[in-house]
Amino acid sequence: MSSRTTETLHITFGLRLELLYTAAMTVMIGTIFAATYNIVHHIALARDREVIRAHTTQFKVLYARGGLMAIDNYFSQQINPTEPVFVRIVDDFNRVHFITVSHPLWTMLDQKEEEKTTKGIATSKWEELSREESEGSWLVGTTPLSPGFYLQVGRSNAESKLILAHLRRTGFRIMLPAILLSLLGGWFMAHTALVPLRAMGQLFGLLQI
Repeated sequence: MSSRTTETLHITFGLRLELLYTAAMTVMIGTIFAATYNIVHHIALARDREVIRAHTTQFKVLYARGGLMAIDNYFSQQINPTEPVFVRIVDDFNRVHFITVSHPLWTMLDQKEEEKTTKGIATSKWEELSREESEGSWLVGTTPLSPGFYLQVGRSNAESKLILAHLRRTGFRIMLPAILLSLLGGWFMAHTALVPLRAMGQLFGLLQI
């Protein structure tokens, strides 16, 4: 085998080794990022749901004590709440019996209900409603209040959405430099691995002379 053929084989093998290393590193980085994103998303969603559950429990207690009047009094006494929540009470046919304030989220929720084939309201469910990222996003929890009536509590989850969007942008910014570094690392690994082979090829060439 000529030295030129041997060198060509070395280059081909080195290139394959470099690409294999780069692909492995890219998959590993992507897997780590995906796992991190899913964990953060799960934590953010759990936090938003926990806040809504706490409000739901509070309004159920108020309803048990004084009915719709007690809930209405609660909101009429609030002035500039730091964390606004949107509350609505509907029946099995989605007719509104109480609402804190008209809001786009209720229109979107009603439209989503109309698109479903099943009649009536589910016993307990979560709905995520959003328009455009700049206009807002909300999470709504629906739970039974009394026979034939359901309590719907909505809260903005725009903060969680912004955190996840920032995490996605950061991940994409990290991916490109990481791939370039893995290419450089792959080249170094391939070059180091081929040193003994080159030495053996040179020795074999000297023995043939």
